[in-house]
Amino acid sequence: MPAPRPKRIGLGHRGPWTLLLAGIIALGLLEAAVLHLLARAFLPATAATCVDVLAGTLTLAVILAFASPLWGSITLTPTTFRLRFGVLASATIGITNIAAARTKPPNPRHPAELGLDFDNPSALLSIIRSPKSPLLQLDLHEPISVRTQGWRRVHASSVLTSVSDPTPLLTAFESG
Repeated sequence: MPAPRPKRIGLGHRGPWTLLLAGIIALGLLEAAVLHLLARAFLPATAATCVDVLAGTLTLAVILAFASPLWGSITLTPTTFRLRFGVLASATIGITNIAAARTKPPNPRHPAELGLDFDNPSALLSIIRSPKSPLLQLDLHEPISVRTQGWRRVHASSVLTSVSDPTPLLTAFESG
């Protein structure tokens, strides 16, 4: 009997993250343009070209990094829950390490915020592409090492993430 196919679930609506990315692109292009004008005005041609190449390369790298969560997803297999937020964050959780899985209702006093966050006192990792999408919180038996903010490693005891549809995940955790 073949192994069951992994289920892929989206991280919620892309709209809020797309707006954030548009702002980053606008600021990046403005910064590169200002550097270009300043370099051309005050530096020799060769040095100004080097500044243009360096500024353009760094701006492109930042834009690509911030665009990558648009294609992030959750992959659920019989043994693992794998969360990818582009190149900015990732977590792989063994299904047996999940103590509780529940949806988290919106809270006007403490709203979910767009992006990545790690709360040291509670060891809660938040990965949210859309605060208006359903939120799923996973509480773990044992803390796991996760990657956040690009390269930073932290030990999380809970993970809060936006999801397109929490039903298949909650069903899998209840039956598993």
